[in-house]
Amino acid sequence: MNDLPLWVKQQNDKSFPASIMAKDWNTLLPISDYDLSAADSANYEHSIVGEKTVTFPHKLHTLDSAKYESFKYTPFANTYTFNMAKAAIENEKPGSNNVTDFLTISISSTDYAGHWFGPNSRDRRYLFTPG
Repeated sequence: MNDLPLWVKQQNDKSFPASIMAKDWNTLLPISDYDLSAADSANYEHSIVGEKTVTFPHKLHTLDSAKYESFKYTPFANTYTFNMAKAAIENEKPGSNNVTDFLTISISSTDYAGHWFGPNSRDRRYLFTPG
């Protein structure tokens, strides 16, 4: 293969990471509702590269050169992975011939966030929305 399939190029043209990183990462509910996790700031937490704080909201729109490196620590990287997997299934049509098809995906941002923010952090344990 000398070139990417058209459907991959079309997914890439959507610039999902850029559109997400132009917004802020905030909690879906008021921060006080997240009572099953550790406090929003702990001494073991790291800030997102380019930020000075570890608390919500994460000001993703202020990140410059590190914004794409930081994308992997957000739950939106999982959304990106799922979107690519769905597009692969829709376009590659697995199961449509007599050859075995196999698709595997890795939901790695949960692991990245757990190591970066802590396994019981609010950043790791709950779903968030860009906004």
